[in-house]
Amino acid sequence: MRIYAGESNISFPLGKSKVRAGVKTSFVSVDNFTLYHNRSDNEWKEDVQLSRQFSYNENINAVYLQLETRFSDRLSTQIGFRVENTNVKGISQHYTHLFPSVTLEYKLPNGNALSALYSRRINRPNYNDMNPFVYIFDNYMHEQGNPDLKPSLSDNIELSFVWKDKMKASLFLLHVKDPISKSFHQEENDRILVYPDNLSSSYSYGLRLNSTVFSPVTWWKVSANLSLNYKRYKWFFFDKEEKASLFSPYAGLNNLFEFSKNWTAEINLSYRGKNADGQYSFKPMFIANAGIRRQIFKGNGTISFTVDDIFESNLLKGEVRMPGRFYNSRERELGRLFRLSFSYRLRQGKEAKAANRKRYVDESNRI
Repeated sequence: MRIYAGESNISFPLGKSKVRAGVKTSFVSVDNFTLYHNRSDNEWKEDVQLSRQFSYNENINAVYLQLETRFSDRLSTQIGFRVENTNVKGISQHYTHLFPSVTLEYKLPNGNALSALYSRRINRPNYNDMNPFVYIFDNYMHEQGNPDLKPSLSDNIELSFVWKDKMKASLFLLHVKDPISKSFHQEENDRILVYPDNLSSSYSYGLRLNSTVFSPVTWWKVSANLSLNYKRYKWFFFDKEEKASLFSPYAGLNNLFEFSKNWTAEINLSYRGKNADGQYSFKPMFIANAGIRRQIFKGNGTISFTVDDIFESNLLKGEVRMPGRFYNSRERELGRLFRLSFSYRLRQGKEAKAANRKRYVDESNRI
């Protein structure tokens, strides 16, 4: 796999406004050949049904323009347009999309604020999701990529209220066309074939609450996140429209304890309720992490000890219901994890300006 990307950006004032503009181009090439063999009559013979070759070449060209304007001390806007042209060889896709974005912010008295946002985005499939390589779980389940995947387009609307820079409450609505999700299909030999596919659409709306760090007492700092989210998916199964919907809560609580100048501790808790992703539904999950830190050598050295997944509850449990079939899974990547680390800060020299690589992440995140 080879990825080449380059871009140029410019920003300049224009009266009471600020203008940003830029161009970007990227080239990606993937070439993968996978061979499966079966042993028969004391020799290995190629399995032509499982062997695959994947050749993919992608070129994306983009240009954007953004205008930030402050009409007064209270009202400000940000309007942007981005145009992307995509050309793919190997699976022959050519398309151009426009992605507008608008943000309005109005500052209220006493440090409060109102804001409204609309944006359209594109989510391209990962390269591995398009690779038709077959992974064999067992005789009853195979999983493979889907070279016919299309990118999904999402429209997001969000209304927010900020209370004295301490808490933000948001109402949101998200519509996704052609969302990418794992699909489960039964083959003639009763084997289940799993592959990523484009569903018809998905809707998501709900409420988000985010707090900044606040202190119940001087030595205890807390930040919290809460969301209530309703999701609805639609897709076709043998020309019949299927639907799935689910209400899912999420809560996160981060705690920092400063016992002294040199001793600190953290306890982070998160809970995710039952969640949906197309045909898949995930059961609730609770995770707890904790750590303690000690500064030594006049603050230049740090010893820390952390425990991830204290109760070994990071277990992804899900189920899929199909006509006449039921699939249940339990997956765990890591159990309880202990870390002991030591770091020492050398005398600071001249600060080197870090290269801004944020805009190059899009392609590398799809590996």
